[in-house]
Amino acid sequence: MATRGIWRSAGVVAAWLLLCGVKGWPAPPPDLMPRHGRSQPFGASSVLLLTEADHARPVAFGSRPATVPSGEGWRLLLRWRAGGYDLLDPKAPAAPPGGRLALRPLPSRPTLFIVQTLWEEDAAYSYRLALRLPDGSFVYFHDDAECEAVPPAALARILPDARDRAACRARHWRQVEALVAAFADSGPQPFGVAAVVPPA
Repeated sequence: MATRGIWRSAGVVAAWLLLCGVKGWPAPPPDLMPRHGRSQPFGASSVLLLTEADHARPVAFGSRPATVPSGEGWRLLLRWRAGGYDLLDPKAPAAPPGGRLALRPLPSRPTLFIVQTLWEEDAAYSYRLALRLPDGSFVYFHDDAECEAVPPAALARILPDARDRAACRARHWRQVEALVAAFADSGPQPFGVAAVVPPA
């Protein structure tokens, strides 16, 4: 479930490349995630630190990965508003948000979440898998990999239209849930870890 646009501002560009995914609708994009059941795991306002996983060191699905020893990662300021988080640059908190973030747990799988993002000027929402660890941090997984990882027969049941399968495009929320759940069942490797940290 890929999307092409991400952050537009310099210091934050790399950061939320790390939390995106589902491509393809014209603007204004439909918000597929239901309002009820959205989660507020980061409180009303917090700073989130994202660190990339060490991809040379595979881990069992559900485990915290080792992270790359390359600096401090990326920080984002999150502020809850209207069923989701505004995504802000911690160094310029008064600037307009660069995007929006919402989370919702997968049914009957309380540690697994779907993360929805919409970035300024993007034409589509993005969706990706995240797994909540006991300490409240999240392991998150690469976007644009779901349709390659899900077995073809399962993918055809989830996305019966061949054009949607080719674009890895979900058209309604149940398809998003089914595709992310099937991706989790494939045991993907994590892309990184997101954790709340004190403001710098």
